Amino acid sequence: MDDFNKVIKLDPQEPTGYINRLIIYWDLGKYKEALDDDNRLIEIDPNNCEYYLGRGWHYAELKKYENAIEDYRKAILINPEYGYGRAWQELAITYGKLNRYNDAIDVLHDALRIKPEHYGLWTNLVLAYILSGNRTA
Repeated sequence: MDDFNKVIKLDPQEPTGYINRLIIYWDLGKYKEALDDDNRLIEIDPNNCEYYLGRGWHYAELKKYENAIEDYRKAILINPEYGYGRAWQELAITYGKLNRYNDAIDVLHDALRIKPEHYGLWTNLVLAYILSGNRTA
């Protein structure tokens, strides 16, 4: 950890130190600390969808689902095709955690318009329909 802190001190605008440090925080379950580094990364590059996706994960771990939803939506706005629908899937999963299955279904339909060949999106769509109680769709 000290080495990453030194890297950050040498060049606070270079994202690599923050990224590596937040991976360690994540592995240690220190999500609030990881969130601080996510915030810094977004300050450095507010147009990087991966930073919003990562912060969304950390918010979700803290059960701050509305914040996670906001970040997943920002990631999608920046790059809807990033990571074969990772942000779309995380958004749908987060809606599911809030029992907002119809929102999850809508999001997955939107994602499938962009990535119709993505089996994970189809799988999550079927699960969302089942969990919503709508088994006829």
